[in-house]
Amino acid sequence: ALVVGVPAVPGENLPPLADAGEEARTVAAHFKAPQELEESTATLAAIRRELATSEVFHFAGHGVSSPQRAGLLLGSVDPKSQHAQVLSSESLIPRDLAKLQLAVLSACDTANQPQSFGSSAQNLSDFFISSGVPQVVASRWNVDSYQTSQFMSEFYARLFQGYKVADAIRSARLTVSHRPDSSHPYYWAAFEFQGTS
Repeated sequence: ALVVGVPAVPGENLPPLADAGEEARTVAAHFKAPQELEESTATLAAIRRELATSEVFHFAGHGVSSPQRAGLLLGSVDPKSQHAQVLSSESLIPRDLAKLQLAVLSACDTANQPQSFGSSAQNLSDFFISSGVPQVVASRWNVDSYQTSQFMSEFYARLFQGYKVADAIRSARLTVSHRPDSSHPYYWAAFEFQGTS
């Protein structure tokens, strides 16, 4: 498994997501020998290198979907733009994902089409599916960092109990929706499953 946690993004005016780091550590603890990339080690080159040998990819951090760029914001700065590097459909090639069986994109708007006018760029979840990744979990709107961390904890607990991905999502939704502080669908309905269960 490749587990990436980027709570703070350099070169961006975004609040740090303390829960993203905790989420990444919690997810990584489920695996025997995870490859973990955090903060400045979460570069585009490092992620592409590790993806090539990974069966599971989990990203916890900021996502962006704007006319200028769309994807996952990484922990390193692009020297040309002086903004954070972005893991996007345009920065990957299908060969990078050849062994991947599950991608969990735990960030804002990862299932939405980039709002790049005139661009042919795909959102990441569609790119992963079209590249042959059989199972993708992605968000349909901006998500709350703490509640997302709680949701992912429930989701992975069920995966490791033997649930299929779609069933693990349904069960995690049910659990999180019954908590007083996360009963509104905003907190538990954002993440959707794409692919084959």
